[in-house]
Amino acid sequence: MKAKFGFLIESLRGLGITNPEDDFISARIKSWAKKPGDAVTEGEIIVEVETDKVTEELQSAWTGTIFSITYQEDEEWEVGVTKDEEELPARSEDTPFGRILLPELGYIEIDDVAEETVPEKPVAKEVEVVEEVSHPEEEPRRAGAAPVARRIAREQGIDINTVEGTGLGGRIMRADVEEMVAEQSVEERVQPEPEQVFDDREPLNAMPIRKAIAHYMAKSHEEIPKAGDAITIDVTNLRKFYRERRETWREDTGTDFSFTGLFMFMATRLLHDQRKKFGIINAYWDKDKKDAYLFKHVNVGIAIQAPEGLMVPVIQNAETLSFRDLMLATHDKVQRAMILKIKLSELRDLTFTVNNVGAMGGENPDSIVPYTKETSGKERPTGMILVLGAIKQFPDDKFISELIRLFDPMLMKGVIKKKEDFNIRYNMTLAFSFDHRLFDGVPALEFVNALKQYIESKSDSEEFRELFSQDFVIK
Repeated sequence: MKAKFGFLIESLRGLGITNPEDDFISARIKSWAKKPGDAVTEGEIIVEVETDKVTEELQSAWTGTIFSITYQEDEEWEVGVTKDEEELPARSEDTPFGRILLPELGYIEIDDVAEETVPEKPVAKEVEVVEEVSHPEEEPRRAGAAPVARRIAREQGIDINTVEGTGLGGRIMRADVEEMVAEQSVEERVQPEPEQVFDDREPLNAMPIRKAIAHYMAKSHEEIPKAGDAITIDVTNLRKFYRERRETWREDTGTDFSFTGLFMFMATRLLHDQRKKFGIINAYWDKDKKDAYLFKHVNVGIAIQAPEGLMVPVIQNAETLSFRDLMLATHDKVQRAMILKIKLSELRDLTFTVNNVGAMGGENPDSIVPYTKETSGKERPTGMILVLGAIKQFPDDKFISELIRLFDPMLMKGVIKKKEDFNIRYNMTLAFSFDHRLFDGVPALEFVNALKQYIESKSDSEEFRELFSQDFVIK
């Protein structure tokens, strides 16, 4: 029999994550810009999600009306798994902004369905449903059993069909049911009572960025045979150059003059200008192909402690930038990373890293060699990380005060008049860690010693002005 069944919506399209499937596996829904019933146009920002490292604003691929939202704010989405932790078959939907991955965040009712029998509702069409006669499945065979056996089984909650009958023709007798009841009672008596466990732990519900950090740290620790060392550099004149330029730089650019940026620029120039000698440092070891691969460009990263965790913004093709441009690019990416507004592409393809733990008082840095992800989605290690330790004065103020206290002030009169009479120097620890599969300790030591030689060769802070030259080269 045919019967009218009302309206069947055919215009729902999924909305959701449109990043490459191998880019990240989970995300937290940070905020919705729309709610069910709201109109939305193609390209309009519809939802903000927090992925591995950044906050992504996802655009609507369709024009229409928000029909439903599956994941609410602060709920976590995982590729290929529903909210009920059920696995989904491998499927995705192509949209103007990329592939929507399962599960969808919600659905949009689009406006492009052809009108049919109900013009006032163009998003729906009247359909006919054929009522089919269903054939009920055959009931399981009822076991032959004595009435008293059935009553006891019913009272004891036993499925009579599970009892093995010993009567004529397999008929279930009273004794058969009572035997099963007795067996169950014994099993219940001999089962040990569950131990009471008092758990004083509280789940922290780690954010996606923390999970990503844990993932790459574990890969680096498990895979890379790390080696490293540290040397001491006299940075007296470099420190003076930095302090002399801070105010004028801020007045000129509106940004901070970065001490870390100085080392980023010098290391980049050294890797590029002496590529034949130090190119192996700007490389990586491919464990699958069991071979080393050199990079043609230096993509230098700066490790920062963002509010949500460790991040490494990357300056692509840094060897092509002037000192000024590199400093400005670094400032821009660091500031955006601190508020999670940096793009994922700006965290990819790292080849060399500089980290300044001395800014937080670190004196003996021992860093892990960073792992990175390429734009293609491939995960790989890098070759080396350069780490700046704390700058220390020698002799320090305590030493000077103690020296003056120990000697008779009369004897010191005219010899030591003020602190500046001492030959005060500033030293800094420059540490490094590298992938021992890629090269041995000599290239790494030669590289950091080349930086040391360049810095200590300047007899005055003004000699560092050459860093601003467009033709600057470290020979």
